[in-house]
Parts: sequence; structure tokens; C-alpha cells
Amino acid sequence: MNRCARRTAFFSLSLAAATLAFAPALLQEEVKSPTAVPAGEDQTRIDQWMETIEEGMETLRKSVRDPALFGESIEVVEKMVQAAAWARTETPKMAANVAEGERAAFVRAYRKEMIELLVELLRLEAALLEGNTEDAQKIYKNLKKMEEAGHERFTDGE
Repeated sequence: MNRCARRTAFFSLSLAAATLAFAPALLQEEVKSPTAVPAGEDQTRIDQWMETIEEGMETLRKSVRDPALFGESIEVVEKMVQAAAWARTETPKMAANVAEGERAAFVRAYRKEMIELLVELLRLEAALLEGNTEDAQKIYKNLKKMEEAGHERFTDGE
């Protein structure tokens, strides 16, 4: 590798490392990481992020069908991605009800499912950016199935 190629590679790696280092801070700018829940409410940070995702799903139910609304849909998906990224780092309340010996596996399964959600949301964003109504609708339907399966597995019916 010549000197110029090494410098370019070093610069690229440095830029990637800096981006990864500051990504959580950048995400916090858009979707604030809720740190305090108002007194008297039985809502956790994960509940707040999941609410953002659920509200987004409700909006997308109609907007992925109409290319004229794709700009709005993309904004909604961006907020959902950020909320899902934060939520994946949390422990679901239901984990407290799982036997001690199975809890780590439960939390790991939750996190993996949240990563799958993120991937699917990014696929939806790409379809919207391309103006592909058919793919956007298919991906939305898959997200709906994932939502239902996730709620069944990781919540206690709330």
C-alpha cells in the first residue's frame, strides 16, 4: 500500500471512529433520551420510546400507501429508528418476571429482536426514498407482524 493510500485509509477509519463515537450524542439531539419520568406515572424510558414507535406505526399505516406522503413517512421512520436504537439498550420490564437463570437469554433475545426491527425500519426508509410504494407496503406489513410478535413475547399484555 502506497503512502497516499495509507493516509486515505487512516483518514477514512478516523472519520468512521469519530462518527461512531459521537453517534449517541447526535441521536440524543433529535430524540431526547428520557431520563426522568414524571412522578406518579408508571412509565419507563422504554415505554416512552415504544410509544414513539407505536405512534409511528399508526401514521405509517396510511402514509406508506400514498407516495405524496413519503416525505412525512421518512420523517416518522427516522424518529422510529432513533427510538428503537435507544429502546434496544434497555431491559424490558417483563425481564423481572423471568427466572434468574433465563433472564440473560431473554434480554439478549429482546435486544436481537430490536436490532431486527432497526434493520427493517431502515429497509422501509430506503424503499420510501426510492419511491417504491409496493416494497414500502410489504415492509410495513412485516413490521406490523414483528410488532405483534414482539409484544406477545416481551410484554405482559400492557
